[in-house]
Amino acid sequence: MIKECRNYLFLPIACGLLVATSFYEKKLVWLIFSLLLFFRICCMKKLGLFVLVFLCSLFACIRTTTYVNGLQTPLAEKIDEVVILKEDTIKINGDQLQAIVEMNNKKYQLYYRLKEESEKFFWQKAHVPNQIKINGSLSASEPKRNLHGFDQKKYHQSQGIHGVISVDEFEGIGRKTQLASFRYQIRRKLEQNLPQNLATYTNALIFGFRDENFNQLTEVYQVNGLLHLFALSGMHITIYLGSFHLLLKRLAILRRPRLILLSVAGIFVIIMTGGNFSVIRGVLSFMIAFVCLTFNLSLSKLDQWSLMCLILTLCFPLVLWSTGGRLSIFMAFLLLYIPSFNLKEWQQNLLFSFLIMPILVIEFGEWPLLGGVLTFLMVPIFKWFILPLCGFLTMFGSVTPAFILTVCEQLMTGINFILSLVTMKPLQFGKPFFFLAILLLLGLMLLVHQIKYRQKFILTAVVGVVIIASFSLFTPGMVAFIDVGQGDSLLIKLPFKKETFLIDTGGRLNFEKEEWQRYQRKAASEYNLLPVLKGSNIKKIDHLILTHNDADHLGEVNHLLTKIRVKNIYIGTGAKKGFAEAIGKLPIHTKLHQIRKGNTVGKYLKLHILAPENGKGENNDSVVTFFKIKKKRFLITGDLEIAGEEKLMEDYPKLKIDVLKIGHHGSNSSTSPAFLAQLKSQEAIISVGQNNRYGHPTGEVLKTLADYQQIILRTDQQGMIYYQWYQFSDLKRKCLIDFPVN
Repeated sequence: MIKECRNYLFLPIACGLLVATSFYEKKLVWLIFSLLLFFRICCMKKLGLFVLVFLCSLFACIRTTTYVNGLQTPLAEKIDEVVILKEDTIKINGDQLQAIVEMNNKKYQLYYRLKEESEKFFWQKAHVPNQIKINGSLSASEPKRNLHGFDQKKYHQSQGIHGVISVDEFEGIGRKTQLASFRYQIRRKLEQNLPQNLATYTNALIFGFRDENFNQLTEVYQVNGLLHLFALSGMHITIYLGSFHLLLKRLAILRRPRLILLSVAGIFVIIMTGGNFSVIRGVLSFMIAFVCLTFNLSLSKLDQWSLMCLILTLCFPLVLWSTGGRLSIFMAFLLLYIPSFNLKEWQQNLLFSFLIMPILVIEFGEWPLLGGVLTFLMVPIFKWFILPLCGFLTMFGSVTPAFILTVCEQLMTGINFILSLVTMKPLQFGKPFFFLAILLLLGLMLLVHQIKYRQKFILTAVVGVVIIASFSLFTPGMVAFIDVGQGDSLLIKLPFKKETFLIDTGGRLNFEKEEWQRYQRKAASEYNLLPVLKGSNIKKIDHLILTHNDADHLGEVNHLLTKIRVKNIYIGTGAKKGFAEAIGKLPIHTKLHQIRKGNTVGKYLKLHILAPENGKGENNDSVVTFFKIKKKRFLITGDLEIAGEEKLMEDYPKLKIDVLKIGHHGSNSSTSPAFLAQLKSQEAIISVGQNNRYGHPTGEVLKTLADYQQIILRTDQQGMIYYQWYQFSDLKRKCLIDFPVN
């Protein structure tokens, strides 16, 4: 009977998993129907499977609904509570402290700005209070603010986090016994006893803890598609539990007692490594396989994978809302098939790198070309050298001589250096729209099926590559006011990638801080501008216009030039000195142009330069651009103030527009009633940061806009605001965040 049920669990559980994920994502319902049809045609011979599919999907819907409704807790604005701090989640970067806390049996993400250096030292100790009294505000997690950007809300929901607490007052009042405290104390001792970089590697590989230093150290691994080696997953679990199992076997312990001991060890591993999805998936897979061995159950590998998915989704119904969860489950699925292809190890690694290409393109819009080769070379190094070394340092790091620690750190640095020599930028394809993603996934499953059963697969592979290569042909044109916080950045992309324009890059305004307050972080554009460009498969910017020399408009130029090819940069006449001081030397392939009133920029789309005539790169010298797309007229004013607006009205008394990018982020110094009266615009776009210290946009400006019946759109409320069109369609306005428009 058991043998008749081989692979019988796969379809119903897999579909239930998809239903659990897609219940609040209506588009994915189409994916479920497509997968059902695919499996019905290729695999299913028994209609009874549909009954199981229906029952499993129904159960998944009920479980997911209950789970998500439990997360949608009414949020208070102010709180004054005692909460339980999860010590092993504490991260301190400069004067920023963040951690997970538990309040009323619910998890929240906590943020706190440390006030004094002594307070920072206190929270860096190995023993800290985990019962704390906080006074602050409670808010919902942030939804995605830019196309292809990070979705904090969805990530928090997948982790069971109910919201965000911003703390004003923070006081430790005592300790409560927690298993996770042991993990935290070991982590802190490693940071005290080991060199900084070596401690960072050890904490990541043994305890799954990553901080800003880890992100900087492993950038070369990320570019080469090797970051998965640091993810606590199947390889690590096999080493941990496999070694323990071998020890129990050598001690002649019988299988059933071994199962109990291994179960306890698995729970311990999950706790000590932070309980991420990859670890839980690895432990479940190991234990299910051992249960089948212990009780002589003849379940296929695919059914074992299905049971693992079922248990995982029972505990975490939204596991597929997490990028890490999706990748872990998908990789485990591929690894079921590849060993059955009877290939050599190096061939399996190359095949795995190719087969994972579609999911990497869907998730990140790019594919590391050398990922398979480097994985083949690096896995033995990690398995037989780096992981054992980190395990040894965890146990004996405090008594290891300093010169040995220095040698170990130099070896890790040397590996990074060697990888940097062979680094190749990933092939960038952009993220596919929904139906292309479905085609890719279905094509991948067909390809795996054809390879396994020795069928011809070249045509399927070629079609898949053609689909990926043709992403850009299906992308619409776009005028996007990117949410870069307190700054400006406007992207214009024509259909079929004819031409791309970028007006300003955004940037952080730097304020004076003491040394202990300064924190490590990536460039701001890594979180807002670059995901939009990469996800849209923009490999080069034809025209970059910098309206003036303020940091919140050109502060990300240097970083942008290292990531994206920029052909032409345009600045206002007279602004070159300030620009050169801020930017420095440009790449050889980038040309610098000075523009003024009367010039035009662009070949297929003409951007008319209305100002300045001359200047020094200050607010009233901002480059003002006018362009028209599909009968809709746009005016982009940079930080133009009222004096500049008056000059513009004088020079262009008949200027009329539809969309106005409000000057200077909604400051009182811009947007005069006379200016609005002449332009007769319909929509006003305000690029402004959330809760900014300047109070932008001011109430006076908002009232003026309301008096002139403007549709007010703000990046702090609506996130990225963009207009899309295809070759034969009109512009459609969209916003990333569904916030009421006046």
